[in-house]
This record gives sequence, structure tokens and C-alpha cells, in this order.
Amino acid sequence: MIYSRRNFLKAAGSGVALTVIGGETILLVAAAPPALATPMTREKATFIINGKLHVAEYEARTTLWEVITMQLGLVGTNRSCNRASCGACSVLVDGTPLYSCHTLATEAAGKKILTIEGVGDEKNLHPLQRVGYTRMAADCGFCTAGWVVTAKGLLDRNLNPSEDEVKAALAGHICRCAAYPNIIRAVMDSAAVLRGSKTEVEPEPDSIIRINMPMVRDYSTTGGHLPGAEVVEGSSGTITKKWQGYPPEDLKLLGKSLPPLAEVAIPRFTGKAQYANRVWFPDLLYVKFLTSPHPHARIKGVDTSAAEKMPGVHHILTYKNAPKLQRPDVARGRILPEPLPQELNLQGEVVAIVAAEAEDLAEDAASAIRVDYEVLPFASTLKDTMAPDAPDLGHGKGNLIRHPDSPKDFPHATWADQRGELEQGFAEADVIKEFTYRFTGGVSVPMQPSGSVAKWDGDRLTIWGMGQGIYPPRATLAAALGIDVSRIRFINKWNGCTFGASRMAAERFYPMIAHLAKVTGRPVKIMLPKDQELAQLQIKPETITNFRVGAKKDGRIVAINHEVFVSIGDLDFGVHADGPGNAFNQLELYTAQVPHWRSTWCAYRTNTPRPGPSRSHIQQETKWSWENMIDEMADAFGIDPVEYRLMHVTRLTPADTRHPYESMPTVEVLQEGSKAFGWEKRNPVPGGAPGRFKRGFGLGMSQHHGGNMGYHEGEEEYAKLAAEPGANIFSSELDLTADGNVTMKIALPDSGSNHATALAHLVAEMLGFTTRDHVRLIWGDSEIAPLSDEWFGGRTITLQGAAICSAADKLRKDLLARAANVLKTDASQLQVRDGVISAIEDPKRTQRLPCWLRPTTA
Repeated sequence: MIYSRRNFLKAAGSGVALTVIGGETILLVAAAPPALATPMTREKATFIINGKLHVAEYEARTTLWEVITMQLGLVGTNRSCNRASCGACSVLVDGTPLYSCHTLATEAAGKKILTIEGVGDEKNLHPLQRVGYTRMAADCGFCTAGWVVTAKGLLDRNLNPSEDEVKAALAGHICRCAAYPNIIRAVMDSAAVLRGSKTEVEPEPDSIIRINMPMVRDYSTTGGHLPGAEVVEGSSGTITKKWQGYPPEDLKLLGKSLPPLAEVAIPRFTGKAQYANRVWFPDLLYVKFLTSPHPHARIKGVDTSAAEKMPGVHHILTYKNAPKLQRPDVARGRILPEPLPQELNLQGEVVAIVAAEAEDLAEDAASAIRVDYEVLPFASTLKDTMAPDAPDLGHGKGNLIRHPDSPKDFPHATWADQRGELEQGFAEADVIKEFTYRFTGGVSVPMQPSGSVAKWDGDRLTIWGMGQGIYPPRATLAAALGIDVSRIRFINKWNGCTFGASRMAAERFYPMIAHLAKVTGRPVKIMLPKDQELAQLQIKPETITNFRVGAKKDGRIVAINHEVFVSIGDLDFGVHADGPGNAFNQLELYTAQVPHWRSTWCAYRTNTPRPGPSRSHIQQETKWSWENMIDEMADAFGIDPVEYRLMHVTRLTPADTRHPYESMPTVEVLQEGSKAFGWEKRNPVPGGAPGRFKRGFGLGMSQHHGGNMGYHEGEEEYAKLAAEPGANIFSSELDLTADGNVTMKIALPDSGSNHATALAHLVAEMLGFTTRDHVRLIWGDSEIAPLSDEWFGGRTITLQGAAICSAADKLRKDLLARAANVLKTDASQLQVRDGVISAIEDPKRTQRLPCWLRPTTA
């Protein structure tokens, strides 16, 4: 057990003490700690929060955060790490910033406490909130309430802090989105405003290098550079549009510096953004997990009898009494692992789920559950699982993943591809080099604890979730519970990061949380602590990549043997190695001019967390090795790394059907990118720069989800794809109201990308507005948002944006047609600007947007 200040008190009666002797911490543990005494001492006190008196009753171990949020419902103060490490939970106590997650409630009783709710609201923003919004000092916003409160404490004492003083004051705060420059600038600018400065704070990009690349018309393979609005794609002959509506010309908003949409961004600064962990009801039950300490085990027996009798406990789930769930193949083919398995395939797998009146009570009960484990052989690394004596993790199928499409010629591979004659290529080579690159794996941890809230009203369920969409996880949950999707309302508007990684950690347990809410008749919340969350997050897996490279004397590569070994946890499919998909992009970058190459991919089962989207998917963890190999080959031949890449990168040419791209600006990216960061000033000699401290220059190149633009309504290929089962369709609705404003409805939640801002700009541009002031937003709620897929892979604007453009184009055409009828002219002779439709030849003939227009949907 890891002892924090809070659970030190919890364990104090168990023979555990922390004693400081001579500057060292000594942990003394009794041989047989007695059971925790219950009930724990309770106290009652008055708290002065934001100038108002509040009375609360609590246990001696209860933290200030638990009183503020769980008892009093002031949910603007977020809790993230629960280890006094991140600062998200900061409040002011008598003017001093403290971590409320590790400040005992009894320490703050009777003192003046300021939370984010007391700083300012949307009608009366404090300069920190107003300037922070303008300066874009928040992405996901989960840390924002904490640093705003701490910064207010600083400015209350010092209205003219230096930048170093601001940095020192905020040193205890982590911004997972790394908005630090904007945060510090916002605090400095807010101090100036409070001192009486009249200088207007304007939105402008920070820490950005903008590269204006030359147009790549001469690299178009199928006519994209030619006149006209359509492109004929490759050998398939598929016809697609170059743009939606009309060419992107005479733009008024796109490319202009503006803060994000107020309805999305300002609530991050006022504590009103409704993350799932901020959803609160007075009768909420709280969930805690009991997890396995073993990397591989089977539960032989579990005894919850003592735990069920403990104070405040309402229900306990284990594999024995958990509801039997269907395993739906929905939501882009993802099948979620059983939430409460009997065989536990990794350390941290969930053994029991406890719902109780408070987190502490649930944790007490979880600690009282007795589990009899059969500890099984395990293999947690590729080295272990590939060893001759490795345990069989596949229950007779072995550890290597093979499927019907696996290559027959390569029985030890999950997937393979090749071109030319590899051995011939190496025979022709003058130089042969071999390289091995190892990646131990990584995980993108969200700032917001993964979790959800479930509440039943009769036979209707409302879920407040955390992820990258509302409709796919709603479909998965409905199928798992065996109910119609219409009985589930799914809400997910704001996330404190997701990175893809947290989707599994939240979605996997939706059915259990919903079930607990049903059987207890109470709303139920789960907020995973970081130590337990790590086992549930999807990760970038361990990989080993081998290269054997043959080249001529001038350095030109003529043969490549590329082998990838990847860990896939307990999944039954190869993930990266089922057909590398996006990871194949790097092969495309460097093999177009290599006559002989082979690429084999081998996926192995391991006792580790499961791979999946984690700040992109099937990307950096396999691509980085290519960049290292190219660098090492360049070094071996004494050629500049940029020039060596230019020798080998793919350059599309007409009639080359190997690559499904209209354009691929490899040369422009290398040339313009290297200029932007001063590559010509690089000292090519390692360590050759003068002085003690040296600055190195590195170069990396990657395609990110190349070729995934989607098709649009009205195109033949769109109709074909939309008719397929499980089609990934994005949709939107635009409602024009009597006041001339446009309401934009989308399903996608916001995790800090502020994609709705860009979408609103598209709407405004297409409808002829010169500002976005007339565009309103409704999002993230299945009761009011149109059916749509999830955002993923940085493609929100290309995919969701296509639906937005389609809807805006429909609305624009409808407006012009109606106005043409009134003005007795042809619609093609009309223009629209800021709500006024006028004749191009006679601008005095106008028609304002009328109130009788119907909604237009796409």
C-alpha cells in the first residue's frame, strides 16, 4: 500500500507509523495489523466558502475536497491525482493556496475558503478568467480551476509579479495539455488589467511556427491541380468533390486569430464545464475497485460477506454475481473485455466493485474482501513471451497471433508484405547494415480521472461518460445491457483529455456502473484513482524492430528487411500486426524507390495492459524506428539527414497506383520544415558545438492518417459506404432561427481541441457572415445532437467538417432559392452577407433572413 497523508490517518490504528529520523523516513509496519476500527470518529463544523456559511459532518479522515464537492456539491474544484501532486484541486484557505485533496477538512474548519465558484461567473468574469479565455490558457480545462484560484491568491498579494514569481506560484500545477506559456502570459496580463492597464488583450497564437508551404499542384496524381470541382481517384475511377459548396475564396474568418467558442471555453474558467466527475446528486453512491496484485492469476474463491456488512455499503459485484453481458461487435469493431473476469491477465485487473455512501467507506469494504488466487505463469515482455519456455497465454493457441489472413509463406508472422527479390537486393548491395530498436511502451494519462455517472429514471438510463463520442459507446452499452438504445441518454460534453487511452478505462465499466445504479435505485459514480487507472488505459505497446538494410556505395538503399514484434496484451487480434494500416505510412515514405523489400509483423500475447489509441494509434511506436534507421544510414555514408531523406522519399507521379493519394508533399515538408527551424545552422559533428551546454538538432518525418478524407453526401462512394453495416457516418444539424442566428448541433464532445470553433467558422463562412457572432452551439447530448460517429485520429475537421459544410451548403442554397422567389430573380444571381441576401448586379434589392425558414439537416 502507498501511504498518503490521508490514508496514513486511515491506517494509524493498524500499527503503521511514519517517523522522521535524521532526515530519513522510516516505515514501521506491525506484523499483524488489527482490523480498522469502525465507525471512525465523526466531526461537525462550519466552513466559510466563498463568503457563505456551510455546515458539514464528516469523518476525521475526510479531506476538504470531499466536503466541498461530495457533501456540498460545489463541484468546480477538480480532483485529479489525489496525491497532492498536480494542483487541479487547489483552493485558497485564508488566502493561502492548498491542495484540497490532501488538506483534511478539520484543518479548514472555520476558515475562509475560496473555490473557483467564488472567483467569478460568466456574467462577471474575473480578469484571470476573461484574459485566460482570450489567451487560450486552457485546452481541456481540467487543471484550469486550480491554477486560476492559485493565481488569484498571488495577485491578491502582489499586483505586479515578475514572470519568475508567476512561475514559482504555479510550480505546483500540472497542465496535461502543456498550455504553460499561455497560462503564464494570462496571469501577467491579468495583473496588468488589475493595475488599471487599458491595453486591450487580443487573441493571438503563442509558441507557433507557421510554415506557408508552396502549393503542391505538380504533385497531384489524378488531376487535382486541373480546373473543375471534382477529382477522379486512381484506378477505381471514384469521383469525389474537391470542396463542399464552393471554393474556399474571399475568406473572412478562417485564418483569423480568435478565441474559442465562449460556450465551450468559458465554463472551463468558471468551474461550470460538466466533466463526468463534476456530475453530482445529493444521493450519489461512490464506487471503488478491488484489483489484483498479480500479473496473471485465476480467482479460486472470493468472500464478500464481511465487506457487505460494513457501514455505508450498498452493493458489491464480483465475477460471481455480475450481470452477464453481451459482447457486441459495435463501435468500430471494438469488443470491450469483460469488466469482471475470473482469469486475470494483468496486474491491476478488477476483482470486485463496491458501491457505498462515500469513497472511504467503499474503500474500507474493498479492503475487507477476501480473495483466493491461483497464481499462474506470466510473460510481461516480448522477450519472455517469445522465449522457447514461455507459458502458453493463448490457451492452446500459443502466444503468436495468427489469423486466416496471416501469410502462409511466413508461418511465424501475423502479417507480411514484400516487393522484389530480397536476397537479390542484398546480393547487389555494396554495404549492409543491421539495426535493432526497442520501445518499452508508453501511456497517455488523462488529467481527468476515467469514470462515469449512471442514473435511472424508471426504465430510462442517463450516462455521463468520458470519451470521444456519444453514439458509438451508447450503442455498445445498450447491446451489453440488452436494451434498446432509445432508453439511454448519453451525455459527454467536456473531457479533461482522453488521448484515446481513457476510452477503454471508462467504457469498459459503463455496464457495471449502470447495473449498480439499477439495483441500488441510486445514481452511481466512479472516478478511477491514477494507480488503478493505469491498468485500464489503452497503451502504446512494447515493440522490437529489426532492420537489415543494403545500399550502394553512394548510399542509395536497394534492399530492406523490416521485422516488427509487438505486444498486444490479452487481445485475440493482432492490432498493429493485423495489417499495419497507418503504420504502413512510413513504409510508403521510404520504399517507393527501393526495388527489394520485405516487412513482417508479429503480434504476441503478454500479461500487460491492452494496446489501443493512446495519443494516436499504430503510429509513433512503430514509425520512430524508420527515422532512426534513416539517420543512421545517413551517418554511415556521411550524408546530411535531410538530403538522405530527399534521396529516398516517395514522390508521387501520374499513373503510379502504388499509393492512394492525390498529393504527397514530401519534398516541400522536408525543405520548408528544415528552413523553419534553422537546419542550415546545425553543427553535424556530435558534441561539436562550443561551450558546456549544447543544443542538438534532430529530424523526424511522418505521415499521420494520410488519405482519410472521407466521402460526402451526394457522392456515389458515400452511398455505398453508408449502406454497409456499422458505417462510420458523421452528421450535423443547422437550425436558422427567427432572430437570424444559426444553431449548430453536433454530437462530438470536446477534450481540448475546440473543434467546434473551427466548425463554427466553416458555417459562418459558408453562410456569408463576417463574424461568428450569429453561430450558436449545442453538442454532446444524445437527446438533442444528431446521430454521429466519434472523433479520432485528428480528423474531426475533415470528417465532421464535411457534414457541417454539407448542411451549410444546403441551408445556403435553400436561403438563396427562397430569396430568389421573392426577388424574382435567379438564385445564381444572389449573394448573402451578414444575414442580408442581395442581387449581385443590384445590391439595393435585398431580402433579410426571414423567420419562417425551416431547419436544414445533413
